[in-house]
Amino acid sequence: MHHFHYRNHELHCEEIPVRDIARQVGTPLYVYSKKTILDDMRRIEAAFDGTPHVTYYAVKANANAHILQMLAAEGLGADVASRGELFLALRAGFPPSRITFSGVGKRDDELVYALEHDIYAYYVESTQEIEVLNQIAGSMGKRARILLRVNLDIDAGGHAYVSTSLRHNKFGLPHAKALEVLRSARSLPHIDVRGIHSHVGSQITKAAIFVKAAEAVAGIVRDLREGGVPIEEL
Repeated sequence: MHHFHYRNHELHCEEIPVRDIARQVGTPLYVYSKKTILDDMRRIEAAFDGTPHVTYYAVKANANAHILQMLAAEGLGADVASRGELFLALRAGFPPSRITFSGVGKRDDELVYALEHDIYAYYVESTQEIEVLNQIAGSMGKRARILLRVNLDIDAGGHAYVSTSLRHNKFGLPHAKALEVLRSARSLPHIDVRGIHSHVGSQITKAAIFVKAAEAVAGIVRDLREGGVPIEEL
């Protein structure tokens, strides 16, 4: 449930009239409900009850420092897409062991910064990124854990600008190339292949899309394992 409601025709956030907040701090402003955020988070966690997992909050969704601190305190992980987001996640209290780095445009200095802090894993998008990460990690005497982003070529619907998993999109590698790429990555001295990663888009409201994506990912994992690539995570 969410904790925004009207009482006597006046909007409240939890038990506080929004008008009082506006009078105190001025407008325009953003008002967040801690109870709503925690309720939503705990409902997600409950759905995975008994299944080993980590829920990663996408910092790009909202990097408000108080929200990040609240989620870090609840034991969530953070998924970052830039050096700035990584800085904010660390400052908010997310342990490096619960931070992942995603995105198609990771700069060399961002990879260095992430390796310095020994974050958990990198969602890599190309063979070139894997090679660069291997080179940088080697120069620092480190190993980098990776999950390869695979493009499932699934039409999730919605606006074309938020589509991420069709073959013409810029994200990830075609799933048919995953075995070849990961076999090669496993031979690199400073890369630790952990698994695969996929994201089919944003603002998806049909559960059937997620079921289709899950079935596709399960098939890829099966093929990779049969091909000699042990997949531990997805």
